[in-house]
Amino acid sequence: MGESTALWTLAAPGLAIAERQTPASVLRIRRPDAAVIRALGEAFGLSWPAAPNTVAEGAVRIAWLAPGEWLLFASAEPVGEPVATACEGWLHHLSDVTAGYRLWRIEGPRSRDLLAKGAALDTHPRVFRSGQCAQTLFAKVHALVIPDRSGDAFDLLTDVSFAGHVRAWFIDAAEEFRA
Repeated sequence: MGESTALWTLAAPGLAIAERQTPASVLRIRRPDAAVIRALGEAFGLSWPAAPNTVAEGAVRIAWLAPGEWLLFASAEPVGEPVATACEGWLHHLSDVTAGYRLWRIEGPRSRDLLAKGAALDTHPRVFRSGQCAQTLFAKVHALVIPDRSGDAFDLLTDVSFAGHVRAWFIDAAEEFRA
């Protein structure tokens, strides 16, 4: 994923958090089958995430959200043509939701500890690893959590309207790591 300038950052020993805008689109397909999944994978040059709570990464990161629903980490314009070609003959809809989300990058050896304070999600590397994603409540806000290949970093996607709340929660929750 391309890095954009951080809108907000927080650092503590063993922990770094950065808030960024991120391009995002939601693709919904009515009753997708193996043929359309295969066509989408070929269009994007990756193995399309058809299993629950999986992520595929190539030129575009794609996260499974629900049956027939995916989040593409790209604005709708550049992915619209390959989606339309792959989904020809299928009832589908691609929506650009970039303005509605914030991406929080949480890095460092204390990243799992911080996530554990805000979500009832097992982030142990044997359970939750690269190639997976999970939707959960984080600090009482709906979030999509994606572990990074490094093992000590996570991307957290939340609704932009909760950005102030999430920032304040991070400031409070990270206080113990500064002591």
